[in-house]
Amino acid sequence: MCFQWIGASYQLFIERFNDARPNAFTSINSIIQVEADSKLIAEKFRNTDDQNVTMIEDAMCVQRKQNLIIKNQPEI
Repeated sequence: MCFQWIGASYQLFIERFNDARPNAFTSINSIIQVEADSKLIAEKFRNTDDQNVTMIEDAMCVQRKQNLIIKNQPEI
């Protein structure tokens, strides 16, 4: 009886493993793609950081404030 139980458990494991295999490969491929995309993004950040660019102090804040003022004006 013990061997029948072991055999049934083994067979159930094999069936579940084979059912899950395609999902596992899809997940692994997605993770690999995320890794590649992350490396490209990191490279873009490094390149941007390496550029010799001078920003005007508070330039982004001023631009954002102007956009908010324009958007919040009442319609006439």
